[in-house]
Amino acid sequence: MNKKIQLSGAFFAMALIVLGGFSNRAGATTVDLTTAGASGTINGALYQQNTSQPSGTGFIDSFLRIEKTGGGGAEQGYNTDFRPVEFDEKTDHNFTRSIKVSDVPMVTINNTVYRQFFLDVNEPSSRAARLISMDQFDVYLSSTGSPTNFSANPNNLGERIYSMDAGEDSTVQMDATLGVGSGHYDAIINVPDELFTRNDFVVIFARFGDTDIATGGFEEFAVKQGGGGFAPTPIPLPASAWMGLSTMAAIAVVGMIRKARTARA
Repeated sequence: MNKKIQLSGAFFAMALIVLGGFSNRAGATTVDLTTAGASGTINGALYQQNTSQPSGTGFIDSFLRIEKTGGGGAEQGYNTDFRPVEFDEKTDHNFTRSIKVSDVPMVTINNTVYRQFFLDVNEPSSRAARLISMDQFDVYLSSTGSPTNFSANPNNLGERIYSMDAGEDSTVQMDATLGVGSGHYDAIINVPDELFTRNDFVVIFARFGDTDIATGGFEEFAVKQGGGGFAPTPIPLPASAWMGLSTMAAIAVVGMIRKARTARA
């Protein structure tokens, strides 16, 4: 009898640990992409570390390049045709420019359709400087390809349809040394297609370096040419699947507790 109760208690403790892990997944505000193949979700968007996606001229279209001049620290910017740029955006129109929803390829992952963006981080390879954080990632739909004056009012960029912040201080951590150098896209960001309700201009506002500072090199966003997205593996289970597994574990825990009480009786 005591043995059964002890086994039930052990199972209960293990289940709490498992369920706690699921809870952290669901409510986490940090996605750690510092290991190869890592992935995670924030506010419905899927963030994936990329080690296999080919890149380079003829395969991708760059549309936003951000680089802090005059030393490290936080850096930020958004894609626009307006000049002069407002923050740390590079001024070359080949790398900072407008794009439309139709320019952003779609990909289906776990039965969900996303619009897909690539992110290339270019930081020093030293152990102390290789990490960088993306602490803000917002997506806007704009009627113009030349938005400006974010500082006065973020709504000047258009209608915000996605925010990584999700009401909390979210962050994505990346390791620049996992890639193969400049031009290799370190992260893939998949934003639900259902948010893109019309073929307006897409404006990305991003901020880096609040958690892990930007110490050198540029950060660049791009889309794949020719349509069709890319789905690297491993792909995490959708949130609904995690909830299903959590429910099954909870049911098992309740059953074991009932058996334990019966045994004691």
